[in-house]
Amino acid sequence: MQVHLTGKGVLISLLVLLMVLAVLGVVWLISPPWAIAIGLVLFVLIKGLFALLKPSE
Repeated sequence: MQVHLTGKGVLISLLVLLMVLAVLGVVWLISPPWAIAIGLVLFVLIKGLFALLKPSE
């Protein structure tokens, strides 16, 4: 499986990252433990996604 990354894809990825960080910031103002928990879950999901897309050795 090949993934082609274009300039538009990078821009969209950065905008999505900015939105996620903004939402986590708002959640942090309401309840810091929830923001930490959501951040950790997102980290694990993204790490799993990269593991799935990594070329086999």
